[in-house]
Amino acid sequence: MANTIPAMPPGQFEEGLLSFPSIAEASRDALYVDSGFILDELSDHAPWKLSLLYGDGGALSIPLEVMFYEPLSGSKLTVFRRHKGSGRIIPCQISQDDPSLRDSSLNKLPVDEVMRRIVPPRFDPVLTPSITAALNLEQNIFLTLGFLKVIQLQLLNPVLFGWAPGAAADGAGSVALRSLARRGAVAAGDATTLAARVGSEVSSLPANRFQQFLEAARRISMAGGVSPAVKADAIEAVAQRLGLEVGGRSAMQGGRILIVAKDARTALQVAADGTVSFGRVTINGGVLDIVDPVAIRALKQ
Repeated sequence: MANTIPAMPPGQFEEGLLSFPSIAEASRDALYVDSGFILDELSDHAPWKLSLLYGDGGALSIPLEVMFYEPLSGSKLTVFRRHKGSGRIIPCQISQDDPSLRDSSLNKLPVDEVMRRIVPPRFDPVLTPSITAALNLEQNIFLTLGFLKVIQLQLLNPVLFGWAPGAAADGAGSVALRSLARRGAVAAGDATTLAARVGSEVSSLPANRFQQFLEAARRISMAGGVSPAVKADAIEAVAQRLGLEVGGRSAMQGGRILIVAKDARTALQVAADGTVSFGRVTINGGVLDIVDPVAIRALKQ
């Protein structure tokens, strides 16, 4: 019998099942798929998928056909497997009433082998509440902005997340970006020195440009005795050094500074205390702001 796991071939998983007795127990593991992602992106064309980037550099693309807004009802079989590429723990679940469980060709196989063959990955509000909420938000943004004309490249390419010249925004996003106070590309004084030092440090890290950029922003965030404005200048200078184009910049309420990606979907925020965080962008009445910004985690080396 052929493996029936949809859209995520068996070669993407490690052999065997993981020994978690419950969803609650699995979700407490640092590598559980629903924890630790710092960025998500919904594809704008088929094949439809939600791509996740984790703070430790791991990445995962989830086909929408294994994502659901409702949990399974009734009795269920739940197992957990490890995704090879990202190392994440993936929940797999099937209803005990599913007819595939009564396939006579499975009778002579070990139980673990049966589970690997017929229990598919599943993402829903019970198994993966954070990912399901992220998908819901992404779909709302998708409907609000329309089809963004971005260049969709491989997973982990910075273009995928809006931080590159080819990822210009259309419609509401471009209008909102034009309303930001644009700044010069060349920083001066302390910002130049800080950007040169941090840029040199991260450029040799074994990661793509976007991950290097986030790590640079994290290091700039930790710099003491530096004003928020200088930190914002340094972040823009590092972006330029790494070949990533900033869409716009604006001073916000509360002394915050927002540095927005060119597709107007994600942004870095420099708080009044100089702390740098990352998050999605919302557009209300043509005005951009950041949604639930989170601290940037250190890049694993």
